[in-house]
Amino acid sequence: MPPQTIKRRSVLKGILGTLSLPSTAFVKSAAAEETSLDEWTGYSICDNCNQVPSCGIKFKACGNIIQSIGNWSENPRHVLCSKGLSTLQRLYNPNRLLYPMKRTNPKGNDDPGFVRCSWDEAYRMIAENLTRIKAKDGADSVMFYIGDPKEPRPPIMRLARYFGSVHLGTESSVACRAACMQAEILTWGRPSQGSMPNAKTKSFMVLASNVWSRPLGWWQSLTAAKKRGCKIIVIDTRNTKTAQFADIHLV
Repeated sequence: MPPQTIKRRSVLKGILGTLSLPSTAFVKSAAAEETSLDEWTGYSICDNCNQVPSCGIKFKACGNIIQSIGNWSENPRHVLCSKGLSTLQRLYNPNRLLYPMKRTNPKGNDDPGFVRCSWDEAYRMIAENLTRIKAKDGADSVMFYIGDPKEPRPPIMRLARYFGSVHLGTESSVACRAACMQAEILTWGRPSQGSMPNAKTKSFMVLASNVWSRPLGWWQSLTAAKKRGCKIIVIDTRNTKTAQFADIHLV
């Protein structure tokens, strides 16, 4: 059988088909409980990235059920990323967890045997397991991780402190600018938010930060500066998109 050629257009069609799935499969189950047929259009902001960058959402609804989500073109931040476009999955996915679940079959089984349990039971199991691991392997064998949104950070930090573990991670450790801030502290003693290049900037240094993946127009500002003739210098041990874009990449 001759090898098949996969075209980029076919791949993109598959991706777009996946993105359109929430407006069909996920919404149908929710819409089945909706008796009102009033159709209307509304506007909101995406909160998947916490309080910022608040990208605009334009949605169509039938009664109280959101049918589709798209870009709010009049909003200054009007292009939704994959997280914003998948909001309906977060709302209506039938597999979304709404209460604590506990495993009844050993790990490795094809069927974990998850059953619903109370919050009190869930907290008790977590506390018992943490206490057992600490007694056997020490507090530092446990790492505490906080994702987004950032509001749970203080209580989890306090838990890690009183538990005795020095291992704490956040989404900023891998996805934001924690590495950049640490590099700034080690280099000149304090972190700096800095600012993006303006029309007078002749050279611009990026230190341990992948500007390509950051919101708020940072990447657009950097590409515009390079078109004006600004030289981009990136200091980063990683071969990021920003490092590849730079005129000089120092590792």
